[in-house]
Amino acid sequence: THEGEIFVSVTPFNNTDDLYELRFSVLDTGIGIPSDRMGRLFKKFSQLDSSMSRQYGGTGLGLVISKRLVEAMGGRMWVDSEPDKGSIFSFTILGEALYVDPHALEGDEPSQRTLYGKRLLVVDDNDVNRLIMKHLLYPWQTESRVVASGEQALKLLREGEKFDIGILDMQMPEMDGIMLAKEIKSSQQIRPFPLLLLSPFGLIHNRDDKDLFSAIINKPVKPNDLFVTISKILNDSLRSVPHEGTQQQAQIEHKKKKSLQILVAEDNNINQKVAMRMLERLGYQANVAGNGLEVIEAVKKQRYDLILMDVQMPEMDGLTATEFIRQNLEADQQPYIIALTANALIGDRERCIDAGMDGYLSKPVRLEELEQVLSVYETMAINS
Repeated sequence: THEGEIFVSVTPFNNTDDLYELRFSVLDTGIGIPSDRMGRLFKKFSQLDSSMSRQYGGTGLGLVISKRLVEAMGGRMWVDSEPDKGSIFSFTILGEALYVDPHALEGDEPSQRTLYGKRLLVVDDNDVNRLIMKHLLYPWQTESRVVASGEQALKLLREGEKFDIGILDMQMPEMDGIMLAKEIKSSQQIRPFPLLLLSPFGLIHNRDDKDLFSAIINKPVKPNDLFVTISKILNDSLRSVPHEGTQQQAQIEHKKKKSLQILVAEDNNINQKVAMRMLERLGYQANVAGNGLEVIEAVKKQRYDLILMDVQMPEMDGLTATEFIRQNLEADQQPYIIALTANALIGDRERCIDAGMDGYLSKPVRLEELEQVLSVYETMAINS
């Protein structure tokens, strides 16, 4: 076919005990196959018509050989097709389940848990590409919005939706990835967030265009490359490996940590001490507020980069305090606000986001989770 696409997928089809049946499917948007000629597909030296043989070549043996190989592996092969729309060739194979020790897979790469709950905006005009991105992001448990155009993306952002990262396709009609990035960066209505560009190799040469993005990945995108790049951009679960001569860099990072202004909003004395101790272990210092009213007084006196806000506090809760801050502080005085809550009910995260919070941590807060949040928002606060 002179235009269109080919899509290959592998999905679990069936399993019994220790045997798994996998389904492999190849979808193409080619010429399709009439129903009255389907029976000729798996015969030796058979072409659907002679003109196709001259135009596309082939001996008529490929499907026959493939079918026999599949059947020898305990599987089967079939085809679904519609003329002028395309075909889906599928086959299955049987395989034994393999036990893998999860600890053997642990290494320097970030865990899939590091992207849990992150809000991703994906913009791609191609239906198949959007489907692929949905399949890639689903096991990482991100909260993703996948849209087909730059206009749709801008509409979401102007309506107040917030995202941790945007993934933009380079080649889109009307508004390509670079044009969309410029709109996002220049808009006063949209809060800045890092952008990742998916681009054919060597397409971008302008330095200013490259600077719009935190990273650029060449297409076709490999799942692991995408995951690692997103994790690095968000500074999740990554540890800097010390190298020779990095003492000066370590000192710079330490100064950055000291410069980050943090407020802990928590009414429980024990929880206050635990939070402060965790921050100290990570190299940060913070002030404490015992309720929402004290938070408001604190932000009036000085600018904070980040507030760890308990949701349930006496006199004024964290949601009310956050709404006050968003409505009354100037744009350059706005802190990043992370909700701290013992609730894990459906809708809790949405209520926090609706109130104007930027993130969400469940109690009891784990040290590594707190470090991930601080790494992300420290970088964004310093660079903004």
